[in-house]
Amino acid sequence: MIRKIFTFAMIFILGVSAMPAENKMQTKQGTILHCWCWSFKTIEDNIEKIAEAGFTAIQTSPANECFEGDNGGLEIMSQKNGKWYYHYQPTDWKIGNYQLGTRDDFIRMCAKAKKYGIAVIVDVVPNHTTTHKDEISLDFIEAVGGMQKMYHKNSDHTIRSMANRREVTSAMLGGLPD
Repeated sequence: MIRKIFTFAMIFILGVSAMPAENKMQTKQGTILHCWCWSFKTIEDNIEKIAEAGFTAIQTSPANECFEGDNGGLEIMSQKNGKWYYHYQPTDWKIGNYQLGTRDDFIRMCAKAKKYGIAVIVDVVPNHTTTHKDEISLDFIEAVGGMQKMYHKNSDHTIRSMANRREVTSAMLGGLPD
């Protein structure tokens, strides 16, 4: 588990730490383009335009493996078949999923972003999984020490108050076990 978290964090840290100091400051004071539901390839193909538009960073949707409901598919936005919310139903912490692309696609996108001085921020879902527990990878389950250690003790109830820190950090969000 620690190795997977470390790998994921290192990709982000390396992207930012490899930038010259002036780019880091520019990112800190700049503008982030939220590339919500964009594939890694789409982001890569548009990095030059993103830089020309003055953005200093991009943020991706969660890059981890996720639930492939409704027989998969790439239709992200639709009243009937939209699948954007599957990004927020992790089945593993490995990079890459059927909607955004592979780990190699992610690495290529990061390399091109670095070339144009664009920082990459990745939305991460570290605290809940899909409700389809049979879809959670065995690697993920083993990384946390078994299914009995997968969830908080309070994960059987839904957050009632977003002002309650304990509930927000240990209860279900939208029915997703924490």
